[in-house]
Parts: sequence; C-alpha cells; structure tokens
Amino acid sequence: MKHVDPIAIGQIAFNHLGGDRLSEWYREGLGLLPSGATFFGGPPATKVNGLPFPLFGGRWLMDGRDWFQLEFFRFLRPTPQPRRADETPADLGYRRVGFHVRDFDATLASLAERGSEPWGPVLGAPGERRTCVRDPEGNWVELMEADPLTDSAPAKTRPEVPATVRSVTISVADLDAAREAWVEGVGLEPAKIAALHQPEHEALWGLEGASSRCLVLDGGGILVELVEYTSPKGRPRPDGYRICDQGLMNVAIAVRDRETFDRTFARWVERGLRPTNPTPLEVGIFRVMYFDLPSGQNVELIYPRRWAWKLTGFAPAGVEVAEEVLLDAPPEAVFAALADHAGLARWSPFAMERLEAGNPDPNGLGALRRVRMGPLAFDERVISWDPPHHYTYTVEKGPLVRRHRGDVQVRRDGDRTRVRWAIQIGLALPGAGKPTGWLLRRKVRGTLDRLAGEIARSGQRRS
Repeated sequence: MKHVDPIAIGQIAFNHLGGDRLSEWYREGLGLLPSGATFFGGPPATKVNGLPFPLFGGRWLMDGRDWFQLEFFRFLRPTPQPRRADETPADLGYRRVGFHVRDFDATLASLAERGSEPWGPVLGAPGERRTCVRDPEGNWVELMEADPLTDSAPAKTRPEVPATVRSVTISVADLDAAREAWVEGVGLEPAKIAALHQPEHEALWGLEGASSRCLVLDGGGILVELVEYTSPKGRPRPDGYRICDQGLMNVAIAVRDRETFDRTFARWVERGLRPTNPTPLEVGIFRVMYFDLPSGQNVELIYPRRWAWKLTGFAPAGVEVAEEVLLDAPPEAVFAALADHAGLARWSPFAMERLEAGNPDPNGLGALRRVRMGPLAFDERVISWDPPHHYTYTVEKGPLVRRHRGDVQVRRDGDRTRVRWAIQIGLALPGAGKPTGWLLRRKVRGTLDRLAGEIARSGQRRS
C-alpha cells in the first residue's frame, strides 16, 4: 500500500487532575525539556474537541527530536473524571507510553526518588533490560534499555536528552478493525519489527499470563502498538467517558505544510474517520482538528507552523546552547580532561573549584563544583555519570537561573573524538534570553577551543 504523504506521530497528550506534578515527573525524572505552556478554551476549543464550553491549561515537554512533544492538559471545564480505581492495562483505549532511556539504572534511581518504583519485575540481560513504572497520575510508562528503533529512527536534534519516546500502546476491541482504521484510514504502515513485546513482558505491567494479538505500526520514530487482549478481555471505557477524563488522551499526526494537512484531512474523511467539525480550526500559528476512528480511538491532525514553534511547544523554552569540537585524542583522555573539575580552571575560561566529592569517583555522580564567570558564581551538581561517554550536571544555586541543565558527551568519530556540550537554561529575568545565550555560547565555544589546545599541548609533551 502506498501513501501520498508521510505520516508521523508528532504529539502524545495526557489529561491530569491538577498541579504541575505530572509534567515535573517527566521533566525531572526522565530529563525531558520544557517547551512552554498554553491556556485555551471557548468556542474554538469546542470546534476541535467537541466538549461544551471547555477551558483548560497545558504544558509541553520535548525529547531529543524536533517535531514531537508531550502535552499535559488540565481541564477546568468540564470537570474531568478520574480513572477507574481497578483500571488495568488491558482496558480499551490508550494504555502505555514506552521510552528508550540512555542510562537505565540512573533513570530507575531518579524515578524511585519521585515515588515510582518498578510496577513489576525488571526483565532482560544487561543492555536489554525493560521495566514498567506508573507516573503520578497512574499512567503506565515502560522503560527500555535497548532502543527498538536503533537502525531506523530519525536523527535526534538534541542527542543529550536522556529519554526518547519510542512507543505508544493502544488496547483495542478488535485488532482487524483497528488495523483497518490505522493503516487504511490514518495511513500508518506496518513496522519493520514484527513485535515490540513477547508474552513474558506482560508481567511488567501486572498482566502475567495474559494472551493477546498485536500489530506494530511505524509512526515515524514512534511505534504504535495495537493490542487486542483475549484474556483478560479489555473492558470498554466507563459510561459517560469524555475525552477530557484522566489518562492518556490521544496522539496527533503532525504534518509540515498546509497543503499536506488539507490533503490528509480530506483523505481521512473519505476513509471513514469522523472529524469533530467538518472544517479545521485555523488560528494562524497552527491548523488542527480531532477525528474519531471507526475502531473507537481519537486522533488529532495538526499543522504547527515552523515560525511559531516557540508558541506551540515544538521548540524548547528558555536558552538553548550546543557546541561541538573534533579532537585528536582518544575518548578516555578527552573525558578525563573535561571531568577534572579542579583542573578545568587551568585551561577553561571558567574558574572552578570542587566543593563536594562524588562517590566513588571524586569528580563523578554527586560531585558539587562552584563555577565562576566574572562576578557570578554557580553551584553545579553532577547528576549523571557514565565515563568515558558523558556526564550531566544541573545548577543548584545561581543568580537569575530558574533551571539549568548541562550535558557533556564524548564519542569516537572515526579516528578522532567528538565532544558535544549542550546547555538548557530557564531564566527568571524576562528579556535576558538572547544576551545570556550569546554570552554562554561564546564561553562554551571558548572552553572547547581551549580544550583542543590543551589536548594538542599534551600530545606534544608526550612525544
């Protein structure tokens, strides 16, 4: 089967019951990037989701890719209903999100600090491990140590982000009907991998011994897993369910231009998908509409205009700086130089001192360093440590900084070593983003240039 336009998942939406705890869990626990917030409602929102006089706020997060976001809605009107107390992953609807995580053990520790222990066992040999946790609102979240899309995933714009959404699982009443809706209707193609899970994986989310049929579809960097549970049988949504109720809401197909949106809209209608409104909502920064599939799911179609990504959550909020350099030295030597917090001051434009040692490596996990840039001082804590590949740090104390996350990656590139230093900052002072970004970019660039000089001098001394 051939489709005119590429179809890709650009968004996964959640509904929650209050506060910022859910988005904070994904941001702090998994290391995703904040990308803004919204408040919406009234007749334009009714046109899209069909709810009477809705009013809701939302926050967005991103992983390492452009053109994809997680969306977290809090409906003030109508009042969302909480999920069933006895809900199971077999119940019909959007059920689970899967993440590939760069550091499996560090992720488990981070989530445990936030009250989310593995729901079931940890399965698989080292390098292939999987487990499942529940987020603060009870959504099932699978963690995968091996990337199921290693050979076919689109390149990441921000490889330093430690978690990447790789799958969304939907429990369906009839797999054949769901296949018809998602393949012939929406336009997704079967994935190259025949199965994302094996029967033993059902124990991860508490369904050990369950039987099912499944189909895995290619969502353009995200796998869409359709599962028909035959035992236990998936229960339909509760009576009176509305799209604003607590849980995973839907996915969005994101397209890159107005013409593709209009062609896709017309094709979906022709193939039996039912839009909430016969004409899309156009608000200048995006064009959007929700559709109900004949198989019972809801799907969004959206065209977020590139110039407005900062307004629609498809670009990270705050200041974003990333610089790279190629060095003629092995990764181990480069990493040792970058991770020597006390020694960094000898050749870096930053003045540094180590305040607290890490454990077991004094420069490693838990180490606290003070960085001075002119009259300003920042206390930075190492929060991820994987020598000689990367380390991550965050600012615990510093002027005007609301949040700060830095990531240093070191990897072999042919017979040389590539270093990428990426920083994400949220500032407390409005309007300070551009000058701060300009200054920080110069400082990071200068640091990497001086590192290159230090590496060259070290090689000359050895020779």
